[in-house]
Amino acid sequence: MRNVKENVMKKASVFLGGTCGDSTWRNNIIRLLLPDVDIINPQKAVGEWNKDDDLNEIRQRRDCDITLYTIASLTSALSIAEVVDDSHIRPYSTICCMLCNDEYGCTDAITKMIERNGVIVANNINDASIQIKDMAKKLMMLTQVEKDSNEV
Repeated sequence: MRNVKENVMKKASVFLGGTCGDSTWRNNIIRLLLPDVDIINPQKAVGEWNKDDDLNEIRQRRDCDITLYTIASLTSALSIAEVVDDSHIRPYSTICCMLCNDEYGCTDAITKMIERNGVIVANNINDASIQIKDMAKKLMMLTQVEKDSNEV
């Protein structure tokens, strides 16, 4: 009897970084992405945050397939720093959704900086979800091709 290879592709994992607090973007993006991808950290803990939480978030960010940073406020300095950092470390698997506007041109400067490094920038949650799904599909196809070539 022949061995039948089960061709099940795992879903891409997505880390949700960016503005937290009273922002509702997480619920909106999750609704648009599920069940197509696995969300690593669906609800950002707000309030008491400790060193273990920091370390866990760093691990999740490092281990995921795709990172999404949604910047809903320019007061999200840490999130802006993280997306700039990832624009150097993993530009082709990072997406930034820039939801805020400012009169001083900061968002334009940040956008140009990270786009130069290869990050995709979306201006709304719907476009970000489309980009994530497209990136996830490409990553999973590449993973399957690599897996198939290793089995030959």
